[in-house]
Amino acid sequence: MTIPVDLEKLAKAMCGDDFFTCPHCLALIDTKDCEVSQHIVSYWGDDLHDFSCDECGEDFVVKETVTRHFDAAKTADDFR
Repeated sequence: MTIPVDLEKLAKAMCGDDFFTCPHCLALIDTKDCEVSQHIVSYWGDDLHDFSCDECGEDFVVKETVTRHFDAAKTADDFR
């Protein structure tokens, strides 16, 4: 019996948002790698980026999504 597995969801569950998978060969690509991040991280986020997989050499598009979180306090000491 074979259980279908969504490798992208599995990678996200195991590695968080620090990785994405190549849609061609399913290689895990580390977003913390500076050689990768310089091609996929923008100032505002929510952009599409052309990318090429080092494993299989295929080209694809990466959609960057940014989620910001803000906290407020009366003084800076409240965050310590």
